[in-house]
Amino acid sequence: MWRMADTDQRADGFSTAGVLDQRRRLVPSDWLTVASLAVLAYAAANVLHEGVGHGGACVLVGGAPQLLTSANFECGTNGVSAPAARLVAASGTIVNLIAGAVAVIAYRRSAARGPALRFFLWLFGTINFLTGFGYFLFSGVGRIGDWADVMAAVHPEWVWRVVAAAGGFALYWIATKRAFAALAHFIGGGSSDRFTGGRHLALLSYATGAVLYCFAGALNPSGPRLLLISAAAASLGGTSGLWWGTNFLRGNATEGIDEAPTRIARDGRLVAAAGVAAFAFVCLLGPGIPL
Repeated sequence: MWRMADTDQRADGFSTAGVLDQRRRLVPSDWLTVASLAVLAYAAANVLHEGVGHGGACVLVGGAPQLLTSANFECGTNGVSAPAARLVAASGTIVNLIAGAVAVIAYRRSAARGPALRFFLWLFGTINFLTGFGYFLFSGVGRIGDWADVMAAVHPEWVWRVVAAAGGFALYWIATKRAFAALAHFIGGGSSDRFTGGRHLALLSYATGAVLYCFAGALNPSGPRLLLISAAAASLGGTSGLWWGTNFLRGNATEGIDEAPTRIARDGRLVAAAGVAAFAFVCLLGPGIPL
């Protein structure tokens, strides 16, 4: 899915200005801007899953939208056929995977853009793919979540659970490996630059997303159970590839990259936008918006 964009077009100054000192060592990206990009990417992926995916399908099949929160979408399905109800359950994952594919295309065409936009596209696409593939694994192993609802009528149960778990694991692993190969090219520099810079970007984003989802999930009217099986599972579990995937940046796995290391500088506009988005996500979508 991910691949290196054409990096020969980096003469515009956006990706290298202010990056290197006299010893060509990586200057860390601004943590506040990286965290802000993570807030925007995680919030957008969540709204796509719950609002556009589940919510859009609910309207499409003639259901009754009732409540939109950061952790779930409640759809009245009285009078809706069983296949239509299963479509509502599946649509969150489907929309995440479509959004991930669109982000990959946009990332490949963004070589001449600034590093903040390129990293946002990388992170947004990665979150969507990991969330989508993670749902297959999560539902197969735990028999809970969206795909447990989709496959509830399939028997014997163990067949779909094994297929979902094994397929989800394989796709999740591949998506994580390719995402970090792309991140290595985005960072550039030497091997130590790529590992240090990639670890900083990925772990800070992962922690920010977990805090955002869990704070919002704690306000969900359904109580702590939904916090555990949805908000915490989607962030800490669903995007855990951002944590352990940094191992793909080690050693010779990213050899042959010669660009100067990239740095994301402080951007007050992104910080302000993320502040507004975080407030709305936690204070509005946390307790839910009645529909």
